[in-house]
Amino acid sequence: MKYLSIVVLSLAVLNAGSSTLQSEHTVSTTETPHVETTAWNPPALSTPVAVPQKQVVTAKAILAKESSPVLPGEAQWDTQSTDSTAYWPSEASPMASLPVSAQVTFACIRYHESRNHLTSVNAYSGDAGLYQFAYFIWKAFGGLQYAPTPQQATGIEQDQVAVNVYDKNHGFYPEWAGDAC
Repeated sequence: MKYLSIVVLSLAVLNAGSSTLQSEHTVSTTETPHVETTAWNPPALSTPVAVPQKQVVTAKAILAKESSPVLPGEAQWDTQSTDSTAYWPSEASPMASLPVSAQVTFACIRYHESRNHLTSVNAYSGDAGLYQFAYFIWKAFGGLQYAPTPQQATGIEQDQVAVNVYDKNHGFYPEWAGDAC
């Protein structure tokens, strides 16, 4: 008769200040499980772990720095190094007039909505562009003066409509409430 085997995973169990490790073994379903224990000592770290220091940056210092348009905090959302078709706002973008914290949030929104692609279109909803504008949002916030649809507009034009939405709503809600940015 064949028995169904169950593999019991290794578990670390703390026991009165010392560590023990339950070994891995196979148990048939018709017998009582038996668990062997052996002493376990965690390995010591051979090299010290570096803890990054918090950097204080003012908006004035960031704007004075012409070499990199990517602000601290935005780097995690920048896909230009791995995607040559990705968009990133220039200093001419209306995004540059916003507070640094809003620029970082918009970087997160662009990443989550379109992975920084100007022409992205959601196949299910029809929302389009960097910020995945619904047509009625695009129309209501001045997008039609630039292009008939968001994906036909330039990055700066899409940025301007996003800034219009941000200014009118005094923030990111409700349009980008689901982005967790």
